[in-house]
Amino acid sequence: MSSRLVKLFGFFALVVVLSYIYVLNPSDVTVNISRSRAWVAPLALVLITTFSLGIFVTALIGFFIGARVSFQHWRERKRFQQVEEHHRRLERIREELVSENWDRACGALKRVIDEDPENVVARSMYAEALCRMKHFNEAFMVLDEARASFADNRELPILAARIHMERGNYTAALDNFAIVLKGDPDNQYALRNAKICAAKLGQYQHAVSFIERLARV
Repeated sequence: MSSRLVKLFGFFALVVVLSYIYVLNPSDVTVNISRSRAWVAPLALVLITTFSLGIFVTALIGFFIGARVSFQHWRERKRFQQVEEHHRRLERIREELVSENWDRACGALKRVIDEDPENVVARSMYAEALCRMKHFNEAFMVLDEARASFADNRELPILAARIHMERGNYTAALDNFAIVLKGDPDNQYALRNAKICAAKLGQYQHAVSFIERLARV
């Protein structure tokens, strides 16, 4: 009720102010619209029109700013809800992976990735599930796509190195561990497994260097 009274009071105050301006400015003025066209009107009307246009433009700008903020807020809320929902789904998918229901897990992971291509956790889980199914080429395709989009992610080259180690491709595994160690020189997991790969390849000097680095961590 009080807000209505305030609005009503504001309306009457505006009418009084405009009437006051109109009474004090009865003379006519010429407003040049262009070089060949002019508009003759009372000065008060010109002032009132200018004032009204100012209010309208200000309100329009405020509306667009408010709409933009509201839209941004809506997008953030939508993104939060999506991430939260996908997190719950990934928890259920992990249970499928533990139970070795590979087909169901891969189908669910593909749906999550389709809905949220930036979900690097889902991509990693999908690649690992494909690896467990012995679909190594598909697993590497998934990892390559993910690494192209998330070049700074260190878990992806670690996963790639693990898959290469399981296949006995120690050279490729060592290359991936080198990528990890370039960004994180003290990564113990990468150092331990890089040592194993180097030893498997007969690169004992490199293996010793990895052991020495591990000792300093």
